[in-house]
Amino acid sequence: MAGKSNLCGNMSKMSISNDKESKSGHGGLANKLPPGTLGNQTTCSTNVKKLEIVRNTPIYKYDIKICIIFESQNGDVEKEISKESLINVENFRSKKYCDRAYQYVIKNNKNVFGNQSTFFYDRQSSIYTLKELKNTEYNFTVPPKEVTRDNAKAITVQIRKVADTFQATSEDIKKTHNTVHRLEDKTLLEALNTIIAQTPRDNKNVITVNGSTHYLVDANIPGLKPSNNSYNTKFMGSGLTDAVKVLEGADPKNPELFLVTELKKTLFHQEYQNLADKLYELDNRVELYKPNSREANNLLPQVKGLVCYLQNSQTAPLQTDAPLVVVKGFGPAANSKESEFETTDFGKVTVKEYFLKKHKMELNYPGMMTIKGEIRNKRCLFPAEVLVVCEDQIVRTEQLPSNEQSSAIRETAIPPFYRKKETQAVVEAIGLEPPPNKVIADVLKIKKGFVNVPARVMPSPLVRFSKNAAEVRNAKWRGGEFVQPAKIQNWEMVFIEPSNRFNSKVFLGNLLKTMKSSGIKCNEPNTETISKYSQRNLENVFIKAKNNGVSFIFFVTRDSLTSHGDIKLLEKKYEIVTQDNRLSVAENAKSATLENIVNKINIKNGGLNYIVTAGLELNKPECSIVGFDISLNRAADAPPVIGFAANVLEQTNKFAGGYKFIQNSKPEVVGPVLQEVMTEVIKRTKKNRKVPNEFIVYFNGINEGQFPVINENYVPYIKEAFKNFESEMGKKPLLTVIAASKTHNERLYKPDANPKDNATFQNAAVGTVVDKVLVNPSINEFFLLSHAAFQGTAKATKYTLLHDTAKKTMNDLEVLTFQLCHLHEIVNSSTSLPIPLLCADRNTKRSELIYKNSELRDQKDLHKKDMERFVAECNEKLSYEGTNLYFTRYNA
Repeated sequence: MAGKSNLCGNMSKMSISNDKESKSGHGGLANKLPPGTLGNQTTCSTNVKKLEIVRNTPIYKYDIKICIIFESQNGDVEKEISKESLINVENFRSKKYCDRAYQYVIKNNKNVFGNQSTFFYDRQSSIYTLKELKNTEYNFTVPPKEVTRDNAKAITVQIRKVADTFQATSEDIKKTHNTVHRLEDKTLLEALNTIIAQTPRDNKNVITVNGSTHYLVDANIPGLKPSNNSYNTKFMGSGLTDAVKVLEGADPKNPELFLVTELKKTLFHQEYQNLADKLYELDNRVELYKPNSREANNLLPQVKGLVCYLQNSQTAPLQTDAPLVVVKGFGPAANSKESEFETTDFGKVTVKEYFLKKHKMELNYPGMMTIKGEIRNKRCLFPAEVLVVCEDQIVRTEQLPSNEQSSAIRETAIPPFYRKKETQAVVEAIGLEPPPNKVIADVLKIKKGFVNVPARVMPSPLVRFSKNAAEVRNAKWRGGEFVQPAKIQNWEMVFIEPSNRFNSKVFLGNLLKTMKSSGIKCNEPNTETISKYSQRNLENVFIKAKNNGVSFIFFVTRDSLTSHGDIKLLEKKYEIVTQDNRLSVAENAKSATLENIVNKINIKNGGLNYIVTAGLELNKPECSIVGFDISLNRAADAPPVIGFAANVLEQTNKFAGGYKFIQNSKPEVVGPVLQEVMTEVIKRTKKNRKVPNEFIVYFNGINEGQFPVINENYVPYIKEAFKNFESEMGKKPLLTVIAASKTHNERLYKPDANPKDNATFQNAAVGTVVDKVLVNPSINEFFLLSHAAFQGTAKATKYTLLHDTAKKTMNDLEVLTFQLCHLHEIVNSSTSLPIPLLCADRNTKRSELIYKNSELRDQKDLHKKDMERFVAECNEKLSYEGTNLYFTRYNA
């Protein structure tokens, strides 16, 4: 494609100077700044409890290695289960095996361990204890039948004391945090988290997932609202995530221990359900479907990725040591010729014949699609009725149909007053609210009640339209005539399978009226109707539009159709901006809805609806504000992707961007892409305004453990992009790098929330910022509540300053970030993320959508041996780079 850059070629040419290279964790983050001062002082309640630790208490750490030994023709085979990979399907079972082996050793060797209540095991490879063992190493054997029904020869357990440098005492609080990652010693926190988790694990009414999330088996407890929704083959679990953290506390010079407790409402798959029964409950016509039919493809996402036990008997009880099968897809019916395969014992047989001859099983549903399953890294066909859903499996978003997604969102959107109340109820139920003055494991006290923290409420910015300024109230404001109205001369409106009751002329008339009152200059569109949707009919619309010079297509689509992905794939292919609107929205479009639709039309067509009037960097033509969102794309089964956006256009309030697929998320892969994007940002800003010499870069999708990677690996690549422009910049370019996170577990509550108020007024005020007490003692963090919640509890976003050569103050960072949260331009309300990150996030989601609807999705397995080539092809065919839509708000 003309103008398309060779991503792989460019990456191979990119490098960073040797003096810039550093090992992750060796460089420091930005030095600690004084807290901000702007705004009205207030107080927030939290979901955090204070901990008190018994002084001068030693905590000893031991490694534990647990192995299962199997006999084979080539000798004994040893499999270590105490360090099972988290992505390994056997992981959940290995933890149970480890716990059984550990419990056996502890109970049967009291001469070594004494009182077992002073030992705490993380069900993986670490034991913490308040009692030092006599020897530095012990070796035990466990009878296999105590752990597994597998045909194991032996189970061995080795316990070995770790080096003294990894031991801890209760005085090590200050060692847990540092601006230099490698100088942090987290041993104390690891030990305390393991000790805290022991109480819920010992509770028979609790199941623990991923070590620190505890769900109630019986959630019928006082203070906890029961689930009123019915989920097909699923149930809503109530629980809590807990984490021991060292936070700044009341005295920044003396950090303190806290316990963060976050309420969890999570859907689980119904455990021990026969997979054939599950499929019938999901769709009672399943036995009629062919593997690649539209109906089967709609059903598959609800079960894809499920882990099941293989049960080759219709009468024997379920064995939880049975082989595990991961659902990968649907195959031909068990009784069909297409299911035939060669066997050593029976020759060529169908799946039905195989189970009859091998296992003496007469299938109940021989005409049902088989399951393409993965077992021990092999792909096989299985009848659904021989598979049983394993326990404790969380339902992923892509496994939920849209109606159940809506129900789950409503159920988990709990107003603040009740969320805090339910959090306390679960804390008590799982055992984390001990009696006053009770010392847990002779080392910790959990203080009663949640802590309050000092906060400020920053003033909202003024939003300015062409002829009026709007005051922001409760995160919302009234619209006006656009600052930069678009000109749309040649456009089309396409109705896809509209209902008989829909009056398209009335809708179009109202839409045109709203467009013109907002200042948009437009002609009436050509209109077309697709009475029966097909991909071919849709593409014909694009072909004709391209030939006629159409620049914008507005779709009104029947709600039940899944045409959205096809529309966006063709948008990219033909370089025609599109807007896809559901028929139900168009049918009931009132003035407010029409305003939102027109807001999006203007932005997509190059206009700008409003600006935020403020000083600082937001209105400096020489300042580039950039957002990067790094997504692993696991839900879409696509290559990882980097979404990005920046204010590269003529108006500094105007943000646009794109995305790039990458091979993996390793720093040496991500870094060169960041350098390429930053180079493009500088070029476009230079063309539209002037060469920038100040850069503010936000990252999203990065966890705290990766902060050193940004600071030490990504920042040098970003700075490398500056070098070709330094002579034009007039001064040494300034760089500020900030990481945003919405995956933290801290909550901010209004202390005096009234349960009779609606959710908006129960929440803390929009503009609330916390940069004391609840933050890291060594690095610069702030929590900002920048949006309103109309149903549940608004969650503040946490921001961390990683790198800064511009000498910003906390006021500078907090005010700018809050202002950027008012530039969505589509709905006249503020957002939870600043606009560069919001756009970048939307771009990563667009990459997933386009990939899922492309032919390349079916070719990934074929290209695994040459991922570099496959990713280059994805960028060539599926990204907007090289098109006239690149660095526009095509994805408004």
